[in-house]
Amino acid sequence: MGGINKLFFALLSLTAFVFGYPFSFLPSKIDNSFEIKDCNSCFAEKADEKTVVFGINSRASCFNYFGVRYSCDSFVRGSFVYSNGFRKSNEDFFLEPGENKEFYSFIDGVLSKKKANTIVSLSFSALDKDCIDFTLNGFSVFNRKVPDKTVYLETDKVKIGVSMKWGGALSYLEDLDSSVELVSKDGEIHADTNASKRYSSLSLNKHVNLI
Repeated sequence: MGGINKLFFALLSLTAFVFGYPFSFLPSKIDNSFEIKDCNSCFAEKADEKTVVFGINSRASCFNYFGVRYSCDSFVRGSFVYSNGFRKSNEDFFLEPGENKEFYSFIDGVLSKKKANTIVSLSFSALDKDCIDFTLNGFSVFNRKVPDKTVYLETDKVKIGVSMKWGGALSYLEDLDSSVELVSKDGEIHADTNASKRYSSLSLNKHVNLI
């Protein structure tokens, strides 16, 4: 009888986890201010003379953005290890030397709605010196509003779009002063100035991306 009860409670716990886990990623709020908290309690140890590691291993509210406040005398490669409960991710970032400087970044995959809920560790390695002198003054994670995949800028003459997914590459260019149109003729798509007159066909689109 005791074995059946244990099995029942084990199945009940597993069911609660499976059905409850996805809801743990529903954001309770979107952070609009990003104040980095002090982390004097973070324990650090040197992996070698060039690298210092901060083992944190703490749960957090779902996050997609993080901030680091630090002091160092060299250029540094940082490594942030985090988890979504099932899989660990490790991503690098780079810091310049300075006193009490701040660095912020989205985690990778943020445009695909990726979030995490566990902070595993932070490590920092000197890039231009043989021995690192690094102080972690503060570290925080945040749940920030996900930016649009394409950001547009427009004047009365031109409209451009940059793709955040492509790292800010130009992905849209429209000449607002031109008469470029898209038309379909004999199963082919043509882009040309005054294309509807040139091809005697109805315009499909007068807002043509020239890229």
